[in-house]
Amino acid sequence: MIRLQNLCSQGKNGLSVTDVSEWANPKKLAEYLLRNQPEWTSVKIAEAMNASEEKWVTLKEQIPIFITYFTAWVDHDGLLNFRDDIYGRDKKLAERLFENPIQKEELRNTTLSKQKL
Repeated sequence: MIRLQNLCSQGKNGLSVTDVSEWANPKKLAEYLLRNQPEWTSVKIAEAMNASEEKWVTLKEQIPIFITYFTAWVDHDGLLNFRDDIYGRDKKLAERLFENPIQKEELRNTTLSKQKL
């Protein structure tokens, strides 16, 4: 199912259509997903997206959609951009990327040796 609704931005609470539309065109996505359902014309899709009530549509075939989440990237001008990590994924990723089991074991052994003195 896809949800065709003009959603308000959720600010720092999560993903919104406003966020997604910075990288993609949600109307074109809806038109592509509904291309095999002739009753869903471009006009009808636009009306549904701007309606005050939600409209659920069952697709004839399942289509996987992947939304990626970046807090840092290089733009077209070569400038490095950062955004707040509202989901806390950067910390978890950094812990796994920069975790060094050997250093942890050495640190633990050093701490235990100092405690014995």
